[in-house]
Parts: sequence; structure tokens; C-alpha cells
Amino acid sequence: MSSTDTIPVAAALLDDERKTIGPIVVATDGTEFSESALESARLLAQNTGGTVYVVAIHEIMPPHIYEMAALSAIREAEDGQREALRRQVESQVHRIAGEQFPAWTIIVRDGDPATELSRTSAELGARALVIGVRHRHLADRLFGRETALRLLHQCRVPLLIVPAGFAHLPRRALVAIDFSAASLHAARTAFSLFETISEVSLMHVTPSPVPTPQLYGTWREWLDEDTTRGFAWAQAEVALAPGMKVKTVSKGGHAAREIVSVARDEGVDLVVTGTRGAGLFQRLLSGSTARGVVHGADCAVLVVRPPASLNVSYPLLEPEREPIPRKQWAAALARFTGLNAGRRATIEVDDPGLGAQVQVTDYALLGVDYDVRNEQVEIMVGDFTSTQPHLTRNISDVRSIHILPDATGRDWILRVAHGRGQTVLTLHR
Repeated sequence: MSSTDTIPVAAALLDDERKTIGPIVVATDGTEFSESALESARLLAQNTGGTVYVVAIHEIMPPHIYEMAALSAIREAEDGQREALRRQVESQVHRIAGEQFPAWTIIVRDGDPATELSRTSAELGARALVIGVRHRHLADRLFGRETALRLLHQCRVPLLIVPAGFAHLPRRALVAIDFSAASLHAARTAFSLFETISEVSLMHVTPSPVPTPQLYGTWREWLDEDTTRGFAWAQAEVALAPGMKVKTVSKGGHAAREIVSVARDEGVDLVVTGTRGAGLFQRLLSGSTARGVVHGADCAVLVVRPPASLNVSYPLLEPEREPIPRKQWAAALARFTGLNAGRRATIEVDDPGLGAQVQVTDYALLGVDYDVRNEQVEIMVGDFTSTQPHLTRNISDVRSIHILPDATGRDWILRVAHGRGQTVLTLHR
């Protein structure tokens, strides 16, 4: 066992989707609530032959203005607390790692837990970061709810969150999938990390339908067909191991609730989900779904952030598609309205200063128009049975407009770039 506060240079690029045999990084605060995470790390290392880094974060006192004598006393107290944490962690690791103890490395760092855990796992080129939970709620101290939620967004390596009592590698898994490249990447990551998985349920959740006129009833047939073909395509892309039992599950409703419910009913050991990355377009498996699954699941949860290279929601979209010429904006949006009025949609606004914010979801599209005089794009959504729109978004300083189709050629994403940001309207499939 070695103990260090220095980090070696990562051996592999994190954005490379090839199978990375990096170390397992496990977080602990030295208490019993971290033991399930340490046990999981031990099992993973034993199964894969990887090394283990144990990371403990010493949260330093916030800086204030003290007299010089007080500052000296505070430094001594901090040093004492840091050393006490190290001894506590060493004792814990020795007990859990057993014969593997000499090969494990303990790192104690100062600072904010989420920031330091994310940075350390990235610098190490970790294969996964493992943390523990208690009673379906994130453990106190190091694993406070705020820390874990921030890890979902900050952590670039796969994040494995395990419950108390987790004592075996998963054999039955549920993989939440939206037929995007990002969700397939999450599935491949899970199967690479856990070769013990022998049964898997591939689950897709469609947002709950809203009443629409009979004219649009044929969309349900197209949606069902796309889901069936999507499952077949996903199984081929994921390259499941020979002999693995595969089940497909289609549900309608709130994604996180449905995933948690099915996982509980089927008694799976692991739920796999993606989370939002730095892509251009909204992913159906967004950060809110991952948060809901983490809060609600009784089993282990693996959250995989897509690499930066996967910046298109659907792999069969044309990533280099040219924007619509400005002279054709009015005609193109009139055509878009004629083909898609009544379809359910989500509107997301991405701003460099504020981040991505979903304005509305699951509302009927009433129309999209380009006002040539004001040079504005207007997007109207609401209750289709009402004569007044529920919401109108006026977009100024329009730079470009894209209309992207899905694999069948139907309109799927309307992207309006404006100023330094963009508005993305996603039609539900």
C-alpha cells in the first residue's frame, strides 16, 4: 500500500471510446457509509486486474480574517484533522482490501469534494469513480446530496453509485436507452466494466402522449416502428456478449420514475444511464433523468457522461448538414409548421452564461414563423384545443437555422442559433 498526494499523468485520453484499462478510483470519508464503495472497488479490481486509488477529501475551513495567532492554531488543527482522516482511511482500507491492501494507493486532498473527486479521477485516467449511498439517499459528509448531483455534471469518467450492502458484481442490468450514440456508449461502457452481466433489459421511455386530433393518429404507428427498429439496431451496435439474455422494455411516462419502477420490479443489480454532455442538441437521457434514477433506485447506478466527440443526439443524423439559406427561412419554417403542427415538442434554450434550460416539454407545436420585418423567429406551443398559444418564444439576432431529420426522414430537431446561444425545438418521436 502506498500513500501519496501526487497524481500521475493519465495514460489514455478520456474521450477515446476504446476499452480503457485504467485504475478504479473510489471515494471514502473513512466512515461505514463508504464501505460499500470500497468493497465494490475491491471486487472490480479482483475481476479486471486493475489498480485501485482511494481518495479522501479533507474539507478545509472557509477562509476568514483572523489574528496571526489564530491563523497558526487553525493551521495546526487542519493538519491534525488531515492526519486523523488519513489514519482512519488506512485502517478502513486495510480491513476491506485484505491481501490487496499493499497494492492500493491512498490519496488525501484538500478542497471541495465534488471538484477534487472529478479532477483526481480525470487526472488518473480512471476507468470509473465509485461512491456509496445510504438508504437511497446520498450519505452525509463527503457524499452529501449536493456533492453527488454536482458529480453527475462534473465527472468525466463513469460514475458508479452503490448502495449499502452491495457485495457482488452485477449480473442483471437495466440499460436506459434513447437510441442515441451517447446512450449506446453508456451501454458499451457498462458491459466493458462488468463482464459479469449475463442478463440485460434495454429500456426506452417515451414521454406520455397528449390528446391530438385524429389527423395525427398515424404518428403512433411510426413511433412504434421506430422503437422496434431502434432496439434491433441498438443490440447490434452494443455488441452483446454471446449467450447474454436480452429483454426490451418500452414504456410511456416520466423517464426516471419508469426506469426506477421497472428496475425494482425486475430486481436488477445495476441501472445504466447517460447524462448530459457538451453536445449541441438535447438528449432524451438528460441530467434530470440521471438525477431521478440516482435518488430513486435501490440498486447500484452507473452514470456515463458521453465523450465530447458524441455531440449529435442521433448517430444517423447528418452532423455536417448545411444551414438553411437566409432567403429560405420563411418558406422553410412554413413547411415545417405544415408538416409538424400538433406534434409534441420540447423547447430548450442554451446560453453560454446561464447554461442549458428546458422551457417547456410535452406541449403541442402550434407553429413556427419567421417575421421578415422584425427579423425574428417565433415558436408557438400550447394546448392544441385552445385558440390561444400557451407560449410564444420570440428569437432575435438569428444567425442560422437547421432542420434535422431522423433516420426515417421525418423532421426531428429545429435548431435556431442566435447571438451566442441557441434554441432547440425537439419533436417527440
